Order: sequence, then structure tokens, then C-alpha cells
Amino acid sequence: MKITALFILTMRAIAGTSGAEESVGRELFSDSFEKPQLGSAWEVVAGNWKVEAGALTGRDGGLIVLQTPPGGRFSMEFEIQFPNTWMSVIPAYTGPESYGTLYFGGGYWESFEMVGKDIADYRQRKDPEIVTIRGTHRIKVVSEYGLLSFTFDGHAKGPAAIAFRPGSRV
Repeated sequence: MKITALFILTMRAIAGTSGAEESVGRELFSDSFEKPQLGSAWEVVAGNWKVEAGALTGRDGGLIVLQTPPGGRFSMEFEIQFPNTWMSVIPAYTGPESYGTLYFGGGYWESFEMVGKDIADYRQRKDPEIVTIRGTHRIKVVSEYGLLSFTFDGHAKGPAAIAFRPGSRV
């Protein structure tokens, strides 16, 4: 399985907000994968990851983690090409048995948490707009201390609740 993330990632802190109004603060991290090797900001946890033609590329599945903890209030935007099966974005990772994830697959999006070796708070939503097998998709995730909203190709989705883990990475 080849996972190619045209992962022109930008992560921003969210400044003070009121209600549903979003105010974006300072940039926390950005990477456009213009160098031929992975930068030191990334930790490969599992799989074979490299930079190819300006994109972060993984083969046969895997997990890559950004070393910069974003805090509780952040947004991240990226473009991604999904494999034929599924892909997940993990906005709260503290270890292989402690993380919260948004999971995308043909016609569905899901959220769940790993607690030890168990899946907790699993929720699946049928959504015909989540078509992951054609082309590049744009995703923006906004986290307000674990309450997530996101857009998939410009269509608003969410909310999803993933426990806030101080010091967690994405």
C-alpha cells in the first residue's frame, strides 16, 4: 500500500476565541517537503517514510509523528492522497497505546481513542462526501482541547471528541 501525503502541512495555534468564531494565532509549524530527506521535526514510529517529488510518502502503512506538541488549541491543514483503503489523522498522540484519531475510508469517517490495547469511544459516521480513492484531498482540523471540527474538501464535518492529552503530538 502506498500512502502519499502531499502534506504541505501548516499548524497554527488558535488565539482567544468566543463562541464559534475562530481566530488563528501564530504559526507553530509548517513543512512543504521541498528537501529530499525528512527534517528532524519528524519521528518515524512505524513504516517506511521518505520524501519523494515534494511529498511525504509512506509504503505498506505506518505512523509518522510531528515532534512539536501543538497544545490544546490548534488547527492544521494539509493535502493528502489516500491509499485505496483508509487513512487516519492523529491529533493527539502520546504513544502507541495512547492516542486519539480521525479515520477516513470510502464513505465513512470515524473517531476513536486507543487506551492500552483497547479502542474506546468509537464512533462511525456514514458520509458519502468522504471519497478517498480519487486524487488529492484537502483536510483542515481544528482542535479546541479535544473537541474537533474539520473540513474534508471544503465540506464541514464533525464534531468529534478526542480526550485532550497535554504534551501530545500529531
